[in-house]
Amino acid sequence: MSAAEVGNLAARILEVFVWPATIIAIVIMFRASIKQLILKLSSLRYGGVELEFSKELQEVESKAQALELPSPQALRDLEEPITITSSYERLFELASYSPRAAITEAWIRLEGALQEAAQLLDFAPQRGRFAREVIDELVKRGKVSKNATFL
Repeated sequence: MSAAEVGNLAARILEVFVWPATIIAIVIMFRASIKQLILKLSSLRYGGVELEFSKELQEVESKAQALELPSPQALRDLEEPITITSSYERLFELASYSPRAAITEAWIRLEGALQEAAQLLDFAPQRGRFAREVIDELVKRGKVSKNATFL
């Protein structure tokens, strides 16, 4: 066998194996994604063949029924909303995700409390310095200690 014949034989072998090798390489590279995709399939139809994958769906439905959760309508009909965490716990949880958002939320709550205090005191502060004026007025009237007002 000459070198040219060996080269032609090698080229033919490569031609035969290039596509299967490419497909195998792609499957290996994306095996995790392919696995997740296959797990999400509920049915597959190709030509005259149809396959159904309802095992996972049945497992989830049986687990949901075993939990005996209230219906969405029953939750809407509750007289009092379900409170899972306190206001402070929610602020700390928010701070773990976004400290800036937690500070903003705490300031909004402080301004709301100050607005209620201003109404109770029958005090109308100017718009620009609302929080500072209400705090100063609370100190002046003896409702809050001067030491507690350092913000």
